[in-house]
Amino acid sequence: MNKQQTILAAGGAVSAVLVLGAGFLTYSSWSAAADAEREMDSAKSGLARMYREPVFPSDANVETFQTNLLLARTWVADLSRGVFRDGIAVDDSVTRGDFGRVCRETVQALVADAPLNAAEVPVVDAEASFGFDHYMQDKLPEREEYVPRLLRQLRLVDRLVRILYASGVNHVDAVGRELFDLAGSRESGDFSSAPVRGRGRGRGSAGAPGGGASSAPKTIAVPSPRFEPDPSVPMSCERLGFLFSTRQEGLVAAINAIDAMHPFAMVSGLSIEKTGQDVVVPAAPDPAKEEAAPPKTEGGILEKPAPRTARLVSGPLFETPVQVTLFVDVFAPVSAAGPAVGPDEAEEEEE
Repeated sequence: MNKQQTILAAGGAVSAVLVLGAGFLTYSSWSAAADAEREMDSAKSGLARMYREPVFPSDANVETFQTNLLLARTWVADLSRGVFRDGIAVDDSVTRGDFGRVCRETVQALVADAPLNAAEVPVVDAEASFGFDHYMQDKLPEREEYVPRLLRQLRLVDRLVRILYASGVNHVDAVGRELFDLAGSRESGDFSSAPVRGRGRGRGSAGAPGGGASSAPKTIAVPSPRFEPDPSVPMSCERLGFLFSTRQEGLVAAINAIDAMHPFAMVSGLSIEKTGQDVVVPAAPDPAKEEAAPPKTEGGILEKPAPRTARLVSGPLFETPVQVTLFVDVFAPVSAAGPAVGPDEAEEEEE
């Protein structure tokens, strides 16, 4: 085979390979186009089938949804009325000066209405300010926006302190509130830095079961409630703290009264500490005193024995009081709770 024939044979082989490759590519393209056409036809058929079906949600579903929505709104309204029933009325027109006057009148009324305990002394000291020391010094709220919430706190303190009065506590040592209105009144964002003082004058106190002298003013700091309301029932939470001494029946009566209170209130914190021992062991006899004692009578009886009741060592009438730290959360509608903005937020707004 000469050179020309070899070149022709090689060219023919290359041409055959190219023709076979082109045919394969053409077949693959036709096959892919056919698959795409089938998928498109299937999608069109599915879309047409969806268009022929009834619209969702159906009219019956829409009517059911509207009925359930109205029913849910009725439940929310009933819940709001139940939670906020007999709420604390707050007049938005009260000015800073008006609040100072109302605060002094309320505190003075609480001191004047304080009942006497078993030691025949008032259950609160005459200088008690019930958490409003700052405003008992003829000072006014720093901002007008603070007045509604301050007034609400004042009304709640008045109601809860009177519950303690009616429960028969021995002594109210301190009352605390969240100090949102005083600059620098927060510590680590959790506690009020200026604890509320219940000043003592040496009268009936928690440390003395019979109403003995109190050594120093006691304080209580109120932690933030960290309350996140549900948007469906907008409300705010106001936390108050109380430090007082009482016996078992007085504490139970106070908790039950708070549980039945309106607006809705709950005990969010409670700690109890005994102020003394219920049983006192008699001291060992002194031999020197026994020798100096007068001689016994013929029957060997030195004196008439005490009655049976004098030998009792336990029971409600003989137990020592307990020191109680009580925190109460009261829930109120947002529209009447006043602003919850503190001094820190107020400075940020002014900037």
